[in-house]
This record gives sequence, C-alpha cells and structure tokens, in this order.
Amino acid sequence: MPLVGLLLATQLMLLPQIALSDHSSSPSASREVPQSISTNKACTITTNLSVGDRGDSVTCLQKRLLADGFLQISAPTGYFGSMTKSAVMKWQRMHRIAATGYFGPLSIAALDGNAHPYYQQLEDSHKTMMAAFMSTSSGAMHSEMADTRKVIAVVLYNEFEPLDAIGPLEVLGQMPGYKVVTVAKQKGEVASAFGTKMIADYSFDELKSPAIIVVPGGLFGTIAASKDPTTLAWLKEADKKTEYTTSVCTGAWILAAAGLLDGRAASTHWTGADYLQDFGVKYTGKRYTVDGKYVTAAGVSAGIDMSFKLIEMIAGRDAAKVAQLGLEYDPQPPFNAGSPGKADPALVKIMRGQMKDHMMAASMMYGTSTTPTTMSHHDTHVMAATTTTSEMHMHSGIDVSSWPAKPTVAITMHPDSMGGWNLEITTTNFQFAPQNVNGVVIPNQGHAHLYIDGVKIARVYGNWYNVPASILATHGTHQVKVTLNANDHSELMSNGTVIQATETISN
Repeated sequence: MPLVGLLLATQLMLLPQIALSDHSSSPSASREVPQSISTNKACTITTNLSVGDRGDSVTCLQKRLLADGFLQISAPTGYFGSMTKSAVMKWQRMHRIAATGYFGPLSIAALDGNAHPYYQQLEDSHKTMMAAFMSTSSGAMHSEMADTRKVIAVVLYNEFEPLDAIGPLEVLGQMPGYKVVTVAKQKGEVASAFGTKMIADYSFDELKSPAIIVVPGGLFGTIAASKDPTTLAWLKEADKKTEYTTSVCTGAWILAAAGLLDGRAASTHWTGADYLQDFGVKYTGKRYTVDGKYVTAAGVSAGIDMSFKLIEMIAGRDAAKVAQLGLEYDPQPPFNAGSPGKADPALVKIMRGQMKDHMMAASMMYGTSTTPTTMSHHDTHVMAATTTTSEMHMHSGIDVSSWPAKPTVAITMHPDSMGGWNLEITTTNFQFAPQNVNGVVIPNQGHAHLYIDGVKIARVYGNWYNVPASILATHGTHQVKVTLNANDHSELMSNGTVIQATETISN
C-alpha cells in the first residue's frame, strides 16, 4: 500500500520515490480536505507526494490523519506518527488510496474481489511488508524480528559475473512472500569481474538457512570459489534446508564442486560444458534446467529466464507473467547470435578460442602442484595446462610407466553416407570403462577425449563414434585428435608425451 511504502521510505529510505495517489470519482487529481479540526482553512494533497517532501503536502497529510483520528502524535514515528496496521488499511480504504509501483495503480475496487486473482497476492505482499516493519503495539520498527518473508540469498564472491547476480535479484525481488539478500564469506563490498562492487548484506556465518540460493558464475573467481572450502561447506549445509538451490552460467561449477549436482542434469555456459560434465553432471544444453529442487541456467542472461520460471513454480504462472510484464522483458536482440546453434560457425570458433585462452590462464593461476596419484576426485577437476598453449585441458597428466603395460591408440576416419564421419579407435593394453567415469584411477582403463581442430568435442567410451556433418561446419581440412584418459579424465602420458593419435580429413 502506498501509505505503507511512504512510511517505510520515510523511516528506512528503502524506496526511492513513492507516490500517494487518490483514486476517487472526482475528476480532480487532488482532494480538498480540512487542514485541522479547529480551522476552516483547506489544504491540498497532491498526487506526487514523495520521500523528499518537507513542505505543505506533508503538513497537510499529517493534519488530515490527525483529523480523521488515525494519528497518535503522542508517539511520533517518522512523518506520520504511530499507526497500527489495521488503522493504515482502514484509512486507505476510507479514502480509496491505492498502491502505485512496479505494477501500476491498483484501485481499491480492483482489490475487492472482481479482478485478476494476482491482485490479491500483491495486496497480501504489501500487508506482509507492513507487518515486517511496524509494531502493532508502539509503531516502532522491528524489521529483523517481524519480517516473515522467506529469504532468497544471492551468493557473492570475488570476480562474480554481475548480470548473473543482478538479473535474478531484479526478477525474484518481485515475488510475493520473499525478499532478496546478498551473502558472502564476509559482509561488505565484493568486486565483480568488471570491478564494480556489490554489498554483501550477510556473511556465511550470519545467514544459515535461506529458502532459495542463487549462485552466479564468472571465470577466474568461479574457479577459485569452486575450490574454496568455506564457500563449499556453506553451500552444502545451507542446501539441506532450501526450497530451491539455483545457479547461473558457470555458477553450476560451484554447485557441482560442492557435490550438490552429482548424477543430475544441469545447464551452464556452453563453453564450460566439459568442466561441468567432469563432475559427473549431465550437461543439457538448455536455456535452463529443472532437476528436482536444483534449477540451473545457461550463460549470463539466461539467469533472467530461469528466475521467471522459478516464480512460476512457486507463485504460479500469472505471477511470473505479471513480473515479466512489469520489467517489460521482451528481448529483441539486434542479432540472432546468442547461442552456438544460431551464431555463424566462424564466430563460434573464435569464441571457443578466446575461452580456451581464458581457461588456460585460469588453470595456470589456480592449478595444483599435488601429484596425480595423491589427488582426490574433486582435486582432479582443477584445470591444469598439460600441452601447448594452443590447447586447454582440464586435468593433470598421469605417467603410465608404472602400469603393467603401456597403452597405445590409433584412429581411422571412415566417411559416412550423411556427410559425416565414423571414428574408429583401436587401442592396445587399454579397456574402455564408462561405468567407472569420474572414479579413481585404475591402470589400463578409462575412456578417450575427441578433439577437432584443437576443440574438445566429446568424451568417447567405446571403439566407435559418429562425427556428424554439422560439427564440420566449415569446408576444408580438419585435424582429428584422440587422447586416452584415465577414469578421472587425466590424460595418459608416457615419458612426458600425451598418448594420442591424430588424422587429417577433408570435407
């Protein structure tokens, strides 16, 4: 309700500007009211009474409230004194004062039962907000004690992607019955990937049980966060009581590192699918993926779509549609290049190359010196540079000199009738073991990784793999490479050289 918003904004400065609108049957935009009980002078309440007003409009409204018997000047709070929740609602309905905000003017008539059902949810949300900030006994503010809204926690960490956090915060902030806060290892300023800062409202120690968690993505900071024991421990513990645990973009890596996505399907940025899959998570390639209470979004802007879906799941489709309409979320990008399936293949190749360079730098910055034989399962997910700088690999290599026999690999490419190729992999002293993927290293078993023109295409779990024509989108010659990898995805190496086979094809 607007008066509630005005009270809150006056006392807490939570809202930038609240208008007090008078929806009466009069064509006039304002109403003449008695200035006080004891005088015949009149005053005018304008339609744009705002937080910063200190003049006649405020004085007028104070006197009107007093004249109507709703204001207790003996216990003043803010501009308008101490008022109970029921008194505010009664006064608003008496004078048909209606809310003005994201959702436009909501007349009292619209809230009386004949309008769209979501109007009632909006009204209930306003009532909840008022109950959170006003005491019915004294009119004092008790925000932390009285606020019954559920908490949506957006996790911040150094070098997070700002839109990953701001997008869901903006959308989910409109959901009735919930409030959005930010949380980090320490409360206070947290720098994003572009240097801009957000404020963490709470530290991990202060916020234990949010109803919903949102983990944004990034790159350097995301990899660091996926290795941070404090961050992972908080996620594991908080997740036990969440209604939904969500991520945007590469934020799924952090959820995966915490073990929350084991065996599940998820979305992430398309260039980071391998890293997600190496945690045993099935990459769907979808704009967003719902798997139980885990909702994950693809790259950056997809967090907005995911958040509307979350509102639908919690508050209903109409609530999500109203939120979308209120934000005028109607994407019409100037280019149809927002996914690898739509963009020019040459641009996709450029982006893959750029991301390989970034990932290589990240792997060198956050790589581990632990030897492969003593690394835990999740330790092996740290990216480490094991070949030339033109290629990026996720894991350290494993020297096979201590194994019973040295594995070898050879490949043959057979053209198929559909313009693609059938890859034949021949190995010695090596067994494909898809049942043990992501498990411990066992000598002479594992799987293969397939690369075309230096770009990792897939993991291969048998002797044959079909390469469709669509992967070879550009005509000309292409280099095909296959490496042998252990169960934990580490490349097998002999005398410092990766065990691999290559072949050049033309299409």
